[in-house]
Amino acid sequence: MAALEQPLRDCQENRYPNSVRTMGGLQSLPVIYETKSAERRINGLLRLFATAFLTLLLFALDGSALAQPAAEKMGVKKAPTDSTPAVSTGKSSHNSDSAAESDSIAANAQGKIIIGGTTLASIGKDAVPMVARVDTGAETCSLHAEEVKLSGASRRPSENVGRKITFTTYDRNTTPVLMSHEIMAYAYVRTLGGDQVRYKIIIPIIVSGKEKKVLVTLTDRSDMQHRLLLGRNHLRGDYVVDVEIKGP
Repeated sequence: MAALEQPLRDCQENRYPNSVRTMGGLQSLPVIYETKSAERRINGLLRLFATAFLTLLLFALDGSALAQPAAEKMGVKKAPTDSTPAVSTGKSSHNSDSAAESDSIAANAQGKIIIGGTTLASIGKDAVPMVARVDTGAETCSLHAEEVKLSGASRRPSENVGRKITFTTYDRNTTPVLMSHEIMAYAYVRTLGGDQVRYKIIIPIIVSGKEKKVLVTLTDRSDMQHRLLLGRNHLRGDYVVDVEIKGP
């Protein structure tokens, strides 16, 4: 009995994990748990390899999409394809030249006229030729006027609206030209000499073959190089200014 009690105690204390106590004593169990443990390890390795393979496959498929944002951040431009052919202009590759060329192409596409910082213009019903200064910062056109006379002038500028105003200006050859138009509006302008009243008329102006009737402010531009100034009310919708174009 003593010889059987020791193995039974060993089995109870799990000294023989692959054995079980039976009526006949200790018997060995099949090593099933070892087989299952090996299978679990193999399945784990297979899952690991499958995950790594899928990761590499996805990285290869998305490589181009991931590389494009990085290239844009580094300032690398995409080469033109057949669907977007490159335009050869013969100009310098500097950014300023490219921007100016792009603006010119866009302006042509919209049917707008491209003019320089100065341009030839004709004003009035007699198409008096002048060299005009283009000023995109000015809202209204301005014309040099001297020897100004009002028919039945009133001290109140508002009462002079609708009356005739006669003045002298000069063409591009500094030849004096007498003009007479109806006053359409007026404005007060603060100068070093005090507030001045400047009257406005509507006069046709032709630039690059296109005629537009716009509001023009009469003022003394004798100290200016150009007698006529083209503002935004004439340029709007029809002209684009390219400062690289040399004017007259």
